[in-house]
Order: sequence, then structure tokens, then C-alpha cells
Amino acid sequence: MKRTMILGLAVFLAGCGASSDAPQAGSRIHHITAPIFGCQQLKTVQRITQLNVEGDKAAALDFIRGGLASGECSEFSKGAEVYLEEARFDGLYRVREKGSALSYWTIKEVVGP
Repeated sequence: MKRTMILGLAVFLAGCGASSDAPQAGSRIHHITAPIFGCQQLKTVQRITQLNVEGDKAAALDFIRGGLASGECSEFSKGAEVYLEEARFDGLYRVREKGSALSYWTIKEVVGP
């Protein structure tokens, strides 16, 4: 789990601020393109992003660990099927894994066709 979480953090941190073609929200299935985490509360992902922008990757990783331990955040594996429920202008997407009622915020760079 630690290796996956670190890989997910690396993808998240590398993707902050990057641009890509945005999939459209709706009923179509999308796929997660790299192991990543998502959090139920938008403010949680925004805080992790802020810590990264400040250059404090250790604090960001600690924040993610806390979210995973509490159940606020969850890991998505590469290839996971998700529905895109909301796309924000700042590059954060709210996705719901197929078969689940819970949705999570993550970065747009990992939500592919």
C-alpha cells in the first residue's frame, strides 16, 4: 500500500497545474490512467495541493495518509472504471467508481477515456 500511495502522490504532484483535454461529465465510463488517490471533500484535495505548491511534499503525504486511514480518501488503481460527476476549472474532478455510491475528488490528469 505504501508504494501505491507514494506512486499516487507522485502522479498527483506531477499533474498539479498541467493541462490536458478534459473529458465531459456525464454517464459515460472513464478510466483511471495511473494509480492515484481521491478524497470525498474538495477542501481536502485543495489542502494537499496547497501543501505541494508550498513545496512541502512530506506534509502532503502525511495529509494523504491521514485521509486514507480515516476513510476520507481512497486509492484508485490504474484501469478503474469511473463516472465523471463534476469537472472544475482548476483541474479537479469528482469521480465515482462504477458500482459505488461514493464520489471522490482527484486531478484531471488521471481521468482518461
